[in-house]
Amino acid sequence: MKLLILLIVLVALLGGGGFAAWTLYREPIETKVAQMMKPREPPGVALPLEPITLPLFKGGLPDRFLTLEMSLICAGNDAMLRVKSQVPRLVDAYIQYLHSLANLRIQPGFEDLDFVKERLLNVSAQVVGAGEVRDILFRNAFEKPMQ
Repeated sequence: MKLLILLIVLVALLGGGGFAAWTLYREPIETKVAQMMKPREPPGVALPLEPITLPLFKGGLPDRFLTLEMSLICAGNDAMLRVKSQVPRLVDAYIQYLHSLANLRIQPGFEDLDFVKERLLNVSAQVVGAGEVRDILFRNAFEKPMQ
């Protein structure tokens, strides 16, 4: 008799727990499943750029050189072709922005490459359009003192 009562209580707890889980967590689970079922974006296409080297000034005199080697990750082949046609304008915009960043001494500055990447992605969106450049990969980034 005790075993029967124990089994009935156990079934009632499991049934109540299952019902509570179904009513409370059904919508988040359905949205998560819907997100998982969405088709993924196609992989980006890399467009390597020539290294960008610019002088950094301190007290009005050149102090050191900053060199950035990067690749742009474009949204696809068509986007890569559009970005490739705008590379001179894009590099010019990058150089202008990096000079202004150095002159204004904005923190965190060049030490934080994630900050620089975020800013350069914004510049890319202004020059070639939003969504054309998905990401920027730095192959090399260093500062070299003047000799």
